[in-house]
Formats: sequence, structure tokens, C-alpha cells
Amino acid sequence: ATAFVVEFDPREGASRDLDTGDVDFLPTETLIVSWAGFVTALGRPPVMDYQVGIGSMPGLDDVQAFASVGLSTEFETDADVTPFAHGETYYATVKAVTTAGASSVVRSDG
Repeated sequence: ATAFVVEFDPREGASRDLDTGDVDFLPTETLIVSWAGFVTALGRPPVMDYQVGIGSMPGLDDVQAFASVGLSTEFETDADVTPFAHGETYYATVKAVTTAGASSVVRSDG
């Protein structure tokens, strides 16, 4: 399976792509990111940690540095820690790290 990241926000006022459900506008000061699809082959080291970063460009963590979220598959930013500017586009990057230290990365489309 291919891993993917989705900017997900169930709050009222979020603007979504009707085909994919992808959120492209949020009326709030926080962002909820969820992901799925990280798998390892049978007999290979399992995923032990996810790390999430928020950036001004895909793959960057210049807005919020990568933070470990354990095995949770959802992360919500804290408006007191990561203030977002109105009208700006932000990108989420999720790293899956295995018990052997190998990692795989997926990025949102902003």
C-alpha cells in the first residue's frame, strides 16, 4: 500500500475538494493532519514512531519542527505554539520510522 497524508478537519467552515475530501481552506488557527498506508513487508522491522512537521513548502518543517507522535495517525497543531497566517499555504510532512531506524516520508499538497 502507498502511504498518504490528508489535511483533515471536521470543523464547520472548512473548504473541501468534493472528489477527495482534501481540505484547502480552514477558518481556524489550528490544523489537523491524519495519515494512513505506512506498512512494512512481512519479516521487516515495524513502524515504531511517526513524526510530523509543518512547513511553508512541501517537505520543510520551518513552521513547526518535526515532532514525535508515537503510533498515533492524527496530529493537531497548537495555535499557541504554531500560529498560522491567514491566506498562507502550509504543508504537512509525515515520517514513519521503523525499529531499525529506516524512514519513509509523505507530504501533503498544501
